[in-house]
Amino acid sequence: MKENFTIKKVIDFNGIRVFVGATVDTLVYVIQKKKPEKDNLIFYNHPLSWDNIEQGGYKVKQTSLSDDVWNFVNEEMEEIKKWIEKVGKPLKDLDVKIYRGITTGFNEAFVIDEETRKRLIEEDPKSAELIKPLLRGRDIGRYYVEWDRKWIIIIPAGFTKNLIGKNVPLEEAENFFKNEYLSTYSHFEQFKNVESGRGKGLVNRDDQGDYWWELRPCDYYPEFEKPKIVWKEIAQIPSFYFDKFNFYILAKVNMVSYNINIRILLLLLNSNFLFNYYKKSGILISGGYEFKIHRIEKIPIRLPKNPKYYENLANYLLFLHVTEERRQKLKEAIEFFDRQITDSLVYELYFKEKFYEDGLYPEPREYLLEAVSKHLKPINYDRWSELYWKKQIEGNLTEREEKEFEKLEKENIKTVEGVYKALKEDVKIKELIEKIKSHEWVKVIEGKG
Repeated sequence: MKENFTIKKVIDFNGIRVFVGATVDTLVYVIQKKKPEKDNLIFYNHPLSWDNIEQGGYKVKQTSLSDDVWNFVNEEMEEIKKWIEKVGKPLKDLDVKIYRGITTGFNEAFVIDEETRKRLIEEDPKSAELIKPLLRGRDIGRYYVEWDRKWIIIIPAGFTKNLIGKNVPLEEAENFFKNEYLSTYSHFEQFKNVESGRGKGLVNRDDQGDYWWELRPCDYYPEFEKPKIVWKEIAQIPSFYFDKFNFYILAKVNMVSYNINIRILLLLLNSNFLFNYYKKSGILISGGYEFKIHRIEKIPIRLPKNPKYYENLANYLLFLHVTEERRQKLKEAIEFFDRQITDSLVYELYFKEKFYEDGLYPEPREYLLEAVSKHLKPINYDRWSELYWKKQIEGNLTEREEKEFEKLEKENIKTVEGVYKALKEDVKIKELIEKIKSHEWVKVIEGKG
């Protein structure tokens, strides 16, 4: 259409219910039946309400629309987007591995609650080796998870063959598995005649291995038990979390593992800066934005030369977000570390040459990073979180571990509070943040331009 018609106006009502009782997203466009002029401008707006459907709109060159997805980006944002792509490298071109979650084909059988897990293990202690902690999309937030104690039974394709030592007929394999893992087999057996999984049931579902109790073939099961960033595909805001506790994930949740500096990726992917970039190329649906792998892997990543201070900030934010109570109690400190320090550092990381070109900085250096680095003391997040999640997953700690956990909790809180106070009181840091946020590109990104 963009080659053969002149597009005059597009009003995007995504997220606004236009028709009573309908859940579809609506887009209204006005076109003229003639080939567009080379310089034709489209008026575009995504109104927040019905009050004024043209308020806040802007004009977009029709020639800027791509062939696959139409992204209505104004000229200034298009200039910013090109700069980000120039200084960054697509995530997929870094030393990363990106994977989707597991498709069981029959979640009712493979996903279990805490009570079922305990029963299966009590009946057959061997079944514990098959049961893994599970994160679903609803569990994952920005820098935190609220795990609802769901578990997944992991029996990979080829598991039974490896136990027996060869391929055998179904009946023989089923009897062998039943004898080896009786409680797990009995759990599955109750679903054998239940029609689910696209109506085919547990036994006849498409997503299975050599036998019906096995999961579909997957080459990356070991990756679930490595440090990784996980995120849900549909979210209102970026919701990336750093997991180092061997959680498995279902389909509609994705993960990325990175050999070095994975916590820097966490900060960047959760930043307002890259979210704004993503919004200009991502797809907005009524439930939020689609954070699908084929889009996330294209996000331009610019890694800092000195990563340890970014890692310290990531550890602060992970530690501060761990519970709802803490997120509320320390809301002001979280907002400061997140929106003032981290976002400003990311602006500086990507725009330092632009700041120099425009006379904001005397040299293309990271002046804010230099100023905050003297305050960013490390916390022992790794050991603290290891004990925290051991308590969550296993249910308890030894007396010695409990004392160590309490000690680390106090030490980490004291350090973070001290860093927060020092950063807030540093006049130079305040001036640098104000300078960064005065730049026209930053104001555009933050909706103040």
